[in-house]
Amino acid sequence: MRKISLDFHNVSRMNNTRTGVLLLLLGMLSAVMIASLQNGTKNEQRAIATELSQQRPASSGSPPARVEEFKQAMLVIERLSFPWNKLFYAIEENTGEDMALLSVQPDLAERTITLDAEAKDWNGMVSYMKRLEDDQFFSEVHLINHRTQQFDPDLPIRFRLSCSWIVPFAPPSSISTPSSSYQK
Repeated sequence: MRKISLDFHNVSRMNNTRTGVLLLLLGMLSAVMIASLQNGTKNEQRAIATELSQQRPASSGSPPARVEEFKQAMLVIERLSFPWNKLFYAIEENTGEDMALLSVQPDLAERTITLDAEAKDWNGMVSYMKRLEDDQFFSEVHLINHRTQQFDPDLPIRFRLSCSWIVPFAPPSSISTPSSSYQK
């Protein structure tokens, strides 16, 4: 059996305690330095935020910029509130089996729509135009151009129409803005 020495007053142990205390002091010093750096960073953030808040009213909050933002917002609202379902339903309802609709290009500002389509023959094109004119949604149906597809053996007619719609809908040009309260 081995002999166990229990000497609590050993010099080597005291060196270990001094090293531990020195490391504890270095750790505390590092923590203080990190806290002061963090405090400085927070102060910089506050200064930058204050500077930005002082610059915003001059650049983006000026009356002309707000009027332009208001106009853009109103355009978006009008585009979203437009009766798209009624428009597409009216187009689809009038498209016959003897034709194919190729593209639909609405223009909200002009209250018009341009339709590109292809009919089996001349009569199909004319009957489609007549159906659109008779619909309560459309008015002023005009043939812009037409062309017989020579490369196709059935010789279909590709054509473009322009239509106006009769839905009570204010065009974007009639947007009223609060510009009277702003002086330029």
